[in-house]
Amino acid sequence: MDFLEGFLLGPLWSDTEFETRKHRGFYWSFGLAFSLLLLYLVLFPEKSPLLLGFSLTSLVVLFIILALISPFISHLYYRMLLPVKLGILLLQALKYAAGMLYLLRQVMTRIHFDSSSVGQDSLDLINKIIGATTDYFTEMAQGTGMIVGIVVGGLGVVLGIIVIVLLALVIPIIWLFLLRLIQSAIDQLAVHTVIKDLN
Repeated sequence: MDFLEGFLLGPLWSDTEFETRKHRGFYWSFGLAFSLLLLYLVLFPEKSPLLLGFSLTSLVVLFIILALISPFISHLYYRMLLPVKLGILLLQALKYAAGMLYLLRQVMTRIHFDSSSVGQDSLDLINKIIGATTDYFTEMAQGTGMIVGIVVGGLGVVLGIIVIVLLALVIPIIWLFLLRLIQSAIDQLAVHTVIKDLN
């Protein structure tokens, strides 16, 4: 419960130690879960009509509305009974879900491939990369250049895969930090304007 309160409410409203502790495992797991969900939706979009049924505009509007009311419900959180507290945490989770779903939809619009031929297309791309490096080094040193070209091409493919995987993990984490930063700015604005008059 402390973790959820610290993560969802933010440092201004929670009395947990969430902000003072490292949560690398959580964030990397979050990035992995996001990437796996993205892969699933790209491969089987027809199986998730609920997640793909929201328009981008509706997701933005939902996030903004919940972000604006967030300081007020978070301000009252510790005064509420448990059922109300759970409702507030649910709204906070829905806010971040809307923000992350927006990113997911944006990425999906930029991914275009035929799932039936993705395997062959990937092999063709790998062959082109290795072929290009092999030709380049072969012109320099014939037999030795061919071996060097194959090795360099193979390493290039592996490096490319590593970079793609890292980006797939890191981008959703950065986006989540950005959403929390936006919420933090709204919280600070509310504290220095409206909420200080409600105490």
